[in-house]
Amino acid sequence: NSIRVTAADFSPETNPQPIPASLFADTPLIDLNLRGNKITSTQINGFDGFSDFLERRQQVKTKTIYGGALVNMDVCGLE
Repeated sequence: NSIRVTAADFSPETNPQPIPASLFADTPLIDLNLRGNKITSTQINGFDGFSDFLERRQQVKTKTIYGGALVNMDVCGLE
């Protein structure tokens, strides 16, 4: 399961969380590619529900690593 967000209108003043918390908390999403967006990893870590996404992702990626695969642990392709 993955989703790619090609544009997010992020503004701390007018749109502090352009990605809904329900996407992080209420879906089986484990991969999210935000490369090229103006959101930083520090900002996305403050989004509601993001910790649920990270926990779920970590569980899946850890199982993959123990299975012998090489995985990308970048946070959504962000700097």
